[in-house]
Amino acid sequence: MTAIKRFWSQFPQQAAGGKSTQEARDKSQVAALSAFCQSLIASAEFRYLN
Repeated sequence: MTAIKRFWSQFPQQAAGGKSTQEARDKSQVAALSAFCQSLIASAEFRYLN
């Protein structure tokens, strides 16, 4: 859970590239959600059901 919190706090800032406009913040939030969903689907725990 700590890794997810760290991801959500750091990724949008990095994706925004230092820009502080509302549009840059919105795009960085979408990029963070997209990256999170892609990593979840790619994880072995998600792909295989025991």
